[in-house]
Amino acid sequence: MYLGIDLGTTNVKAVLTDDAGNIVAKGSAAVSLQHLGGHGVVQDLDEIWNAAKQAARRAVGSNGKSVRAIGVSSQGAALQILDADGCEVGPVIGWMDGRAKAFDEDFTRRKGKQWLCEHVGHGVSAMTPGQLLRLRSENELSSGFRVGFVGDRVVHRLCGRGAHDATSLSIAMFCNP
Repeated sequence: MYLGIDLGTTNVKAVLTDDAGNIVAKGSAAVSLQHLGGHGVVQDLDEIWNAAKQAARRAVGSNGKSVRAIGVSSQGAALQILDADGCEVGPVIGWMDGRAKAFDEDFTRRKGKQWLCEHVGHGVSAMTPGQLLRLRSENELSSGFRVGFVGDRVVHRLCGRGAHDATSLSIAMFCNP
């Protein structure tokens, strides 16, 4: 049996499949969004983690001992700031959080489409660079901060170390595929 977990923006979904890829069972659990002034949208990583556990339990049921592997998919560029020790700081900044739009536009203007295409595979800055620039301008980033995302933080909680995939890092503009 194989367990797939999709850490969606408003719902975490889990699916259990057999060796042939046939769906054996499904589970889901809702996740809330907190809307802030100025187009801010944040989430609580503990709530996402608890929803992931709940969805997985619903899908796995009594088949837990037969699960051989777990795959995790996540909402793109949902940013989690970490301190120098790798501990989570503050809420998850959702991919739809619009507070960094002006920072992304300025970064795109300063670097140019050509530079962005060559370095991150996109012609305009979006999401992660702007959020980091916004947080830096608001003095919200501590010395030695790290960047995490919802998917790698849940993987970290599952197995003790985070893992990024190229697709998610590309959406976050940290990897040029």
